[in-house]
Amino acid sequence: MQAVYIDVLIAENFVMDYFILYMTSKILYHKKAVRPRRMLLRLAFSSGLGVIYTVTSVLLLHSALSLFIFKVILSLGMVWVAFYPKNVHQILKSVGCFYGVTLLAGGAATVVVSETGTEQYLFIVFAVVAVVGDVILKSIRQHRAVEKYSVDLYVQFEEAGVWLPALVDSGNELKDPCSGQPVIVVELDAVRTILPPEIVTLLKTTEGDAFFSREVLERLDTWATKLRLVPFASLGCKSGLLVGFRAETVRIGNGTVKGEELHNLTVCICAQTLSADGLYKGLLGQELLSSRGNQENCQAIPA
Repeated sequence: MQAVYIDVLIAENFVMDYFILYMTSKILYHKKAVRPRRMLLRLAFSSGLGVIYTVTSVLLLHSALSLFIFKVILSLGMVWVAFYPKNVHQILKSVGCFYGVTLLAGGAATVVVSETGTEQYLFIVFAVVAVVGDVILKSIRQHRAVEKYSVDLYVQFEEAGVWLPALVDSGNELKDPCSGQPVIVVELDAVRTILPPEIVTLLKTTEGDAFFSREVLERLDTWATKLRLVPFASLGCKSGLLVGFRAETVRIGNGTVKGEELHNLTVCICAQTLSADGLYKGLLGQELLSSRGNQENCQAIPA
C-alpha cells in the first residue's frame, strides 16, 4: 500500500483547490483586474473545506463520503462559500465554471502523470490551466465587447434593403472626401442580395481607381452616379481606396429600437471578412451616431 503523508495531501489539495477557485473567479469576475481581499479569504475558506473533505475521506477508508452525491454537495458548498451566489442563475453559472476548470485541471494532471510517470504535476497543471484560462478569458471579453457595442444596421440601395449586425468602432474615422460625412463599411457577402450581379462581380474583380475607367463606368450604368472611392490607411497595411456607393437609406438600431432614417450616406464594400467568427458584418464610427442622436442606444468600442 502506498504511503500517504497528511501534510503533503493537505498542501497539494489546498493549493490545487485554491488555484481552481481562483481561475473560476477570474472567469466569473473578469472585469476586476485585482481580486479584493475578501474574495481571496473566501477562496481560502472554500479551499479549506475541500481539504477537510479529502482528508476525512482518506482517513475513513471506503466511507460513504466517497459517494458521488457527497462530492456534488461538496462542490456546491465550496462554490457557495467562495462566491456566495444570490440566485439560481448565479448558482448555475458559478458551478458550471467551477466544474469546467476542475475538469480542465484534472485532464491536464492525468495527461502529465500518464506521459511522464511522475506525480509532481502541480506546476505543469497550473501552467496549462493558466494558458487555457487566458484564452477563454480573451474570448469572453471579445464576445462581451461585441455584444456591448453591437448595433443593427439597415442598408438600402435603390428599392432593396437588408438588415445586418454591425459594430460601433471608434477607430473607424473614414469620411467621404466629397461630402465629409462618416462612412460605413460592410462586407460584400452581407449586401450582395441587394446589389446587381454585375456590380458584385466588379467588386470582386476590380480594385481602387480602376473603377473610374471608362469600361467599368459603362458597366456600372446608373450606379456610376452612386460610386464613391474613399481613401483609407490602417496599421500594418498600406493605404488604398475603398469602393463605396451612396445608399438611399441607412437605419441604425439597437436590437429593439430602430433608429431614425439617414440618407445619402456612403457605404463602402469590403470583399474580405470583417469578423473571423461572423459576429458582425459592418463597421461604423462613433461620429455617425453622436451626430444623429443615437448616443443613448450604444457606445463606441475603444480603438
